[in-house]
Formats: sequence, C-alpha cells, structure tokens
Amino acid sequence: IEPGIGVVISNVKSGSPAEKSGLLPGMIVQEAERQAVSNIDTFKEIINDIDQGKGILLLIRTSNGSRYIFLQEN
Repeated sequence: IEPGIGVVISNVKSGSPAEKSGLLPGMIVQEAERQAVSNIDTFKEIINDIDQGKGILLLIRTSNGSRYIFLQEN
C-alpha cells in the first residue's frame, strides 16, 4: 500500500454485513462515500458522519483491481 492511499482491512467479523458483501482481510479501502481515505482517522471521520442505517459506499482495491461495495446493516 502506498502511504496516504487507503487503509488495509485487517479483520472481518464472521456473519457481519462486511463479510456478506465480500470484504476480506488484506483489501484496501480507498474511498468511503466518494471521499478519499488517507488513513484510519480519515476513515473514522467519514463513517461517523453517516446516518445510522443509511449504509456506506466503499471503493475497495484488491489484487484484481478496484470496485465499489455498498455496506448496509441487516
């Protein structure tokens, strides 16, 4: 991962919305709600500003390229 370009997913809880959407450890979150994620603090700020239950759009980078994933609680 390049410095200042995203955060690495280190763990995904079994049965969670993240797991159900296909997120895996090692994937990199580059954007949340179309805002660049440069570090964990930026990521936390973005997700804390989202209304509960609304869900969140993430741009994820993997070894196969980048793709958008929408996460929403059950």
